Amino acid sequence: MYKRQVYNLLQTVMTLKVIFVLGFCLFVGIVFVPLEAWGKVFIGFVQFGNVPVADEQGNETVVNALLHYREHGVWPVIALANIAVLGGFAGYAGGGGLANSTYSNFIRDKGWGMGSLVGAIPSAVGGDRVTLSHVGKVFPLTPANLKRWRGWWRQVLMDQVLIWAPGCFMGMALPALLSIEFAVHSPLFQSDTDLEWAQALISADGLRHAPGLSTALTNFLWIGALLAGIAVMLPSQMSIIDDFARRWTDAAWTASPTVRRRLRQGDVKWIYYAILGSYVLWSLFCAYLFSTYGSPKLMTIVIANLNNLAIGVTALQLLWINLTLLPRGLRPRWYHITGVLACAVFYLGLAGIVFFEKQFPYLRDLFQ
Repeated sequence: MYKRQVYNLLQTVMTLKVIFVLGFCLFVGIVFVPLEAWGKVFIGFVQFGNVPVADEQGNETVVNALLHYREHGVWPVIALANIAVLGGFAGYAGGGGLANSTYSNFIRDKGWGMGSLVGAIPSAVGGDRVTLSHVGKVFPLTPANLKRWRGWWRQVLMDQVLIWAPGCFMGMALPALLSIEFAVHSPLFQSDTDLEWAQALISADGLRHAPGLSTALTNFLWIGALLAGIAVMLPSQMSIIDDFARRWTDAAWTASPTVRRRLRQGDVKWIYYAILGSYVLWSLFCAYLFSTYGSPKLMTIVIANLNNLAIGVTALQLLWINLTLLPRGLRPRWYHITGVLACAVFYLGLAGIVFFEKQFPYLRDLFQ
């Protein structure tokens, strides 16, 4: 319906990314990886309870908390020395959930349901006049309208369950599969060089040195893996920047009386692209700051753990919005509320543990 809007560009880029990356990884996995390796990776998704613990010498090992309790009658004491790294893993893994907080925004831009009456965020360049309502529109809660709304809701659930969720699992499983199978063939795997955050590069180099394959084929696989890495990184950054700009644009566009009063419905792009440009400049500043006074590893850990805080706060914010602004007949049910609260407790709790274990001692010593 809307020819020139941000959503269309992102949809095209992300579609091409998914086709290329999943296609390449599936091809390599099916043709060159044995079934035993596939089994090990997917079994990992149903193994729960592994936690890091420290022995008497202070060395960290991994034990299964459930088995430890069954054998010893007590729960293991979790070692918190690397809690920031674990928090970073959780923060990046939960990034998809943070991006999904703007899912209704994309549905609006797609023109589904009432989105066809609300408008969309327009592209920066184009002749089409695209507007966006400041407060949205609510349909009358008649039986016929509620039936149609449930139909749209089923479309959203089908997308999440049949496309997004399997895509997430494959997106985690396939890189792990290729890494387990091929990283060991790379000379960088046992190198003394500090490459602990370059696993993707090591896996690609392992494809280049894979035994039993021709030089032409290994070079092809190596280049393909490098291109897949670029295809993962660049579109993902586009999506992250867009998600950030969308959240703050919607907040200002709807919640600020000044914005509602002074900006017309066709002016939303000025807020969106101003936030977008500011985010890019801030990212460049942070990259300079960490590369000069810190390290890429430190930047990764800090940003990922801030993601935990963002996810937890966003979960509570979305819950508040849904329970106060939506009509009663459209509000989430008790199991939706329970799930969102559990999400908030987990991520805010993890952010708190990382803060008090890592940042608070540093701040305390700094001001003493």
